[in-house]
Amino acid sequence: MKDPNDAWRAGIDIRAEADAGWNRYRIERLRGDGLDEYGRPFGMDEPATDAGPQSDDIPIDPPDDRQHRRSNGHDAGRADDETATAFVFRDMAQIGDKIEPRNWLLKDWIPLGAVTLFSGKGGIGKTTLGLQLGAAVASGGPFLGREVACGKVLAVCCEDDAAELDRRVNAIKAEFGYILPPDTFRVSEGCDENWLIQMVPGRLAQPTDLYLSLVDAVREFQPRLILLDNTVAFYGGGPGSDITRFLGLMRRLARISGAAVVLFRHPAKADGSEFSGGAEWGNVVRSRLWLFADENDKSRVILQRSKSNYAEPTSNEIVLEMRRGLLFPVVQEIPDTVDTIKNRQQEAADEAAFLEVLRRFKTRGQTLSASRTANNYVVREMLSQREFRGRTRPQVEAVMGRLFDQGRIADGEVFKRNGKPRFGLVERELDGGEA
Repeated sequence: MKDPNDAWRAGIDIRAEADAGWNRYRIERLRGDGLDEYGRPFGMDEPATDAGPQSDDIPIDPPDDRQHRRSNGHDAGRADDETATAFVFRDMAQIGDKIEPRNWLLKDWIPLGAVTLFSGKGGIGKTTLGLQLGAAVASGGPFLGREVACGKVLAVCCEDDAAELDRRVNAIKAEFGYILPPDTFRVSEGCDENWLIQMVPGRLAQPTDLYLSLVDAVREFQPRLILLDNTVAFYGGGPGSDITRFLGLMRRLARISGAAVVLFRHPAKADGSEFSGGAEWGNVVRSRLWLFADENDKSRVILQRSKSNYAEPTSNEIVLEMRRGLLFPVVQEIPDTVDTIKNRQQEAADEAAFLEVLRRFKTRGQTLSASRTANNYVVREMLSQREFRGRTRPQVEAVMGRLFDQGRIADGEVFKRNGKPRFGLVERELDGGEA
């Protein structure tokens, strides 16, 4: 072998040329992220050992280690004082009561400081919706009628040229009245080759120079939102661990800036699939959004929150429709006043019928129970009565629920038989007494 340091810099696997046993183990440890051959951070004193022979051909201390490691992407995205060479543990007994609240770009939908995977078929409107979100964040305006955090936006959109992106952003500004302050919304149409991570034979995929330049841009611009459209252009790795590493690099972008990183992705060819590729795409990220066609109305699409580890249990879908090349939330129609009155009249009639049947069973000396597992479950008995023929179980359960909410029925003593109380559903007067 020539100079072994040349092999190091070129990323050539030299383990096969090393002595067997200990030296082979040493090289594997040298190729780790920030650890020497003993599994300790570089620069620490070597422990005394007689574990095996040493070879002069093995580069124990690679030259210009920091520069070499950075050129190979090991420390990509870290500041000079951020080299992670060991886990950092904190004492949970010392954290106190002042905990930093969770921060959102879009409440319950897109968290700050994390990666959100945004999936949808080509042409369904992902780029358009992403640019609408970017313009809303940069201008401080609403997005789909919801408040978003205000801040700078950095977007790389590899599927459209500069002229098309300009046309879309101008249409968004004109339609929604967004006013973008200078240098708050930077957009790039990408490069000829846009890989942020690339396969290296015999090793995990490595960050590219383009990724390092993106890290520098994020550090300099400090965006609140980073849009990356689409993974088919950015991802040059293989399955499994390469995906995990790529998403870790995306998470690093979020952490060094505190931004929300929204990563666009196409679904698999199979109908109903949210995204293509390995399960790592969905499992590693903390938030996933899915844009898909509404099967009941082809003019509409649905934005679904398919995963959100941090969200409150609220509605998971927003129905959207395309108008003038942009996406708008569908406003639910307000019921007509006449329809509202008719619905309330029907509800009142159902409630009166429920109470009438309850009295009829009491007169017969029969009790009814609100428990679904009981043999005398009230809803099942109601459906057998003429007043509720043709009605469904959920409809009758809704009637019972309203009566409970109004305090007009309750569990209690229905009557006594042979001096022993019989319990079940009882009708109550509005003042709290039994009917």
